[in-house]
This record gives sequence, structure tokens and C-alpha cells, in this order.
Amino acid sequence: MITTSSDIFSFGAVLSHTAAWMVGGVGEQMSYFKARESYHISQFPQFIESGYEGCFHDTIQPLSVVAEEHNRFKQKCRQSDTVTPLVIDLVENNMLLGSRKDRLRARDLLKKFEVSLFSREPSASATIEPTGTPSLQHPASPLWSAPPTCWPETPPPTSSIPPQARLEDILDYGQGKSVDSNTATLVEYLEHNLGGHDQLFFIEDSVSMFEHKQLIVEAFNALAYIAKRLDPDEFELVFASRPRSIHKSKLMSRLRDLVSKCEFRGEGSQMSAQMAELVQHVLIPRLPPKFAGVNVNLRARKSTSVHVFTDGNWGELHPEKSGACGVEVELERLIKVMQERKLDVSQLMVHFVRFGDRENGRVHLQTLDDFGQRNR
Repeated sequence: MITTSSDIFSFGAVLSHTAAWMVGGVGEQMSYFKARESYHISQFPQFIESGYEGCFHDTIQPLSVVAEEHNRFKQKCRQSDTVTPLVIDLVENNMLLGSRKDRLRARDLLKKFEVSLFSREPSASATIEPTGTPSLQHPASPLWSAPPTCWPETPPPTSSIPPQARLEDILDYGQGKSVDSNTATLVEYLEHNLGGHDQLFFIEDSVSMFEHKQLIVEAFNALAYIAKRLDPDEFELVFASRPRSIHKSKLMSRLRDLVSKCEFRGEGSQMSAQMAELVQHVLIPRLPPKFAGVNVNLRARKSTSVHVFTDGNWGELHPEKSGACGVEVELERLIKVMQERKLDVSQLMVHFVRFGDRENGRVHLQTLDDFGQRNR
């Protein structure tokens, strides 16, 4: 007899499948399915061509290969991920059980999840001290600044700072060289959090940015490698001096050459006007207006991550004036459009990557950080 306990087993299978994604994305999910399918074919030939190959049971008991794969998932989990192992244990001990009498009822299962996942302290092992070397780290807010760093959008469930990696290590990783575990873990982390997003680089090509040209090229190389993994179709590059001109390519080398050949002759004081053009003519048109929950904008694309390379040198500081030389006004306009359309914040994320140590740049980017915190 099929009862609600069957639903508990099925939901356990869903969580098990999700755990595979947490440790290795879609590729790990496919590998997990193939392991179950192969087990059925070798041990239970009656499953062949039944339409049930690759399910989680042998008609009575959960497959032994499921427990084996769960152990492997727990070994592959990032050090900062303390949630996935807990969920796997809850699934194995309370959901994916052969006897329906052994499976917890939904109400009791909910209580056990709440106690296990929410009544505990965050993992201290996730904290990693920053270094003076340009690195890729995690943000304090959706709009952020730091001496050239790149932050993923969404923090992991139980940590405040995931692993960091130097730009040169990211480049080595992209070339297949041996790197430390933090670098590989960070790339995987970014794939989980930004995968499925379009990646757009907006580079301020002002005169004051010229002194950072070599570091800009290196940062672009490192982040473009990650962007290529996140969006294998193509990614986009826009220079602030021509905010409506979008360079698109599936080849990293083509866009890298454009960055390398950039002459950096623009005016930093024009950043507000340039951001206004980017928002009005590039970003807003790709936002989906939804009616009855349906996207009716055929031009709208998938979620987008915008990486702004800048030194924040947009104007002098004035004690009697606040703001970020008008840049925050354009971002506020973008946020209002998203709010009016009831879009999730993950639909379009803007990240600022600060180069140099100018005081006005630091203050301007800190202003945007604070603005981003208030408008999350």
C-alpha cells in the first residue's frame, strides 16, 4: 500500500540528488545517476528498460550504492559546508529507509531538520584572514569594493567567508597547473553561486586607471576564466567610454586582447553619466517584466552578474557633500525598476572591483557598499 511514507522516501531522494549538486554541480548529479543505473543493470537486470533504472531502491531497500555515494559526497564537501553532511545524515537515517515504519513522519522530520540545521553555531573554520595579495573572496554586500577582489553573490549556508585565492593561482588553475585546494574550492563555489548567470565586465577606461593596467589585465584574465566556466556560451565586455557598445565572444582571447589594447583615455568624472547609459540601455532592457508570473519580455535574458572594474576616482571629496558622485543615483534607479517588477535580487547583481588606494576611491566605493546594504 502506498502511503505518505512513500513521499518521505521520495523527498529523501530529492535531497540526495541535491547533495550531489552541492558538491559537484550537474556533472556530479549525472555521475550519481549513472552509478545507480549501473548498479541496477548489474545487480537487478529486471530493471533494464523498465523506466526505473537509476532510481534509489531495489523495490524494497535503498541501493547500497546510495550510501557509498553519500560517503563520497561528504568527503568532497567544502570545509566551509557543514550543512550538506548533516542533510545527508538526516536523509539516510530518517528518510531513505526500506521499512515505511522506520521513516519519520513529515511533522517529526521538520522538527529534526530545524533542530539539526538551525540550532547551532556557524562553523568557525570558514573564516580566512585576508592577505595583501590580490585575491578572490566573499562580499559583505551586493555592491562591494576591495583592492582587486571578486566576490560571489550568495554566502554559503553556514559560513561568512569561503576560501580565497590569488589571481595568479586562478590563472594557474585555468592552465591545468597544480594549485592548492582553496583555489579549486573557490572556483567550484563560484560555479554553484553564479552558475547560469550571464557575466558582463564593465571596465572604467579613465586616465587614472592606466597605472593599474597590468593588474587590470591580470584580474580580467582570472575572472574571465571563471566567467567562461559559469557561462560557456559567451560573456560580455563593455568599456565605460562607450557604455552601449557590447563586445561579446565565446573566446577569452578576443576579449582579453581588447582589454590589453585599451588606451585608458577617459574621464573618471563621467562615471555617473556612463553608468546611467549602461543602466538605461544595457541592463534594464534585459530585465524581465512579469505578468501573472510569466516573463513577457522576449529580449529578457537569464540572470546577470555585472563586474565593474574601477578606481572610484570620480571626483574630489567634499565634507558638505555625500554620495558617490551620482553613481549611486543610477544604481538606485536600477533597484527601483527591479522592485517594481518584483524581481529577486539575484536577477541582476552589480559588483564593484576597486583598483588602487586613492582615498576618494575608497570613500566612494564604501558609500556604494553602505548603499547596497540598505537596499538588499
